Amino acid sequence: MARYSEAIFKAITRVLDDKGICYEPNEETGEIYLSFENDDPEFYILIARIWVRSTSYMIQAGSRSDFDQSDRDLMRRLTDFLCRVNEKLFFGSFLISYEQSEVYYYYFLDCSGLKEPTPEAVSNSVASICRLWRDVSPGLRGVLREGLSAKEGFKLCKLS
Repeated sequence: MARYSEAIFKAITRVLDDKGICYEPNEETGEIYLSFENDDPEFYILIARIWVRSTSYMIQAGSRSDFDQSDRDLMRRLTDFLCRVNEKLFFGSFLISYEQSEVYYYYFLDCSGLKEPTPEAVSNSVASICRLWRDVSPGLRGVLREGLSAKEGFKLCKLS
């Protein structure tokens, strides 16, 4: 018996199929793996994993960032930058994986009380991955690679 909602899993894969998005489903674990191309050459490939649970799903999307965790100034600027970005987001947030030197975007959708999420909700959650990475990448690159302050990097983002 599945430890996740098969209805939510199928609703997500239906939307991915309808949109022509390639993915790798793992019906044993309730996970779905995707990859997207991003416009920014620094963060060109986004790897996403969707975890389906009994009443929810979560998306984690990241790109190899390879930052020096021991650089205290960089870490201060990076965390300040991500706090500024997260303050403007309505859904989800950007987080740091110190173990893998990566920045990820997380999105959670609670489906409690629903048999499955609407196709629009699934489509919007998947589209938000690409849109947010596209909008945040210039500022993230500036902070990680060009030594910009968090404030300067944030000004390069296209968040509304």
